[in-house]
Amino acid sequence: MGGAATPEEALRIARHLLLSSPPGQWDSILSNVQTVLGKKGQLTEGQIKEIHAAYQERSGCGILLEKETAAAAAAGSTPHVMALKQKLEGYTQTNKFGPKAQVAFSLRPADPAAVKNQFNWIIHLYAQRIDLPNHVAGSWYSTHEVQFTSPKEASITSQITHVWAHAMEDSNIQFQLKHKKGDIDGDGGEKTVPKTTATVTGSTAAVLAKSIVAQIHTWEVDQCLETRMAQLYENCPDMLKELRRIMPITRTRMNWSLATHQVAQQMKATANSAKP
Repeated sequence: MGGAATPEEALRIARHLLLSSPPGQWDSILSNVQTVLGKKGQLTEGQIKEIHAAYQERSGCGILLEKETAAAAAAGSTPHVMALKQKLEGYTQTNKFGPKAQVAFSLRPADPAAVKNQFNWIIHLYAQRIDLPNHVAGSWYSTHEVQFTSPKEASITSQITHVWAHAMEDSNIQFQLKHKKGDIDGDGGEKTVPKTTATVTGSTAAVLAKSIVAQIHTWEVDQCLETRMAQLYENCPDMLKELRRIMPITRTRMNWSLATHQVAQQMKATANSAKP
């Protein structure tokens, strides 16, 4: 056992690392991977292109560069789709995602082959806020399916919401939360399936579009952020306690007290400054 990795194993590991790149840090991770692989084992341009396309699809960041196709534009020329597109543009331009955030959306027909009479649409929303000087980065990606069942009614299904955060100051912590169709919430015997399908109405195309975007906001902010993420944060202290490792030499548990580590850092800084 042991020895150098085969080219196939090296490619698999490199692909895994690149697909796990935190928001805004693909180029940095790629540079590190190429350095580790060495000149003879570096990824080819074709391999990089394929992995990057998979990364864009997985993370949703490809939406920032996506252009509407002629077929999608033709299929979306109906009043209801045009009104929905306008409301989504307004939604992504609000400050919901915070200052300095890059936000984009795509509205695609569920059946790309359909040129007209398209009633099923897929909404992709993506936002990222990269602040590497302050050692933080984050992204938000969600997918929703809309079906116009009548001129005044639409059915919406929330497929997935993916929140990804990365902090790397004196540490390297990635935090991810996925909320997808069919997930089960709750503890113990009280398990419920979150409501991921809704029917909305509107007297006009504009009112119906506003109702659709309002429902998406409810799923994303109220259910995912304010409920599920808050619950996850509440559980973090217990999770950290369970993850505390025993030091291999002293056989004592690591001290997670922030105050203790701050005092230790201050003492070290003072000692260094006192050196002749």
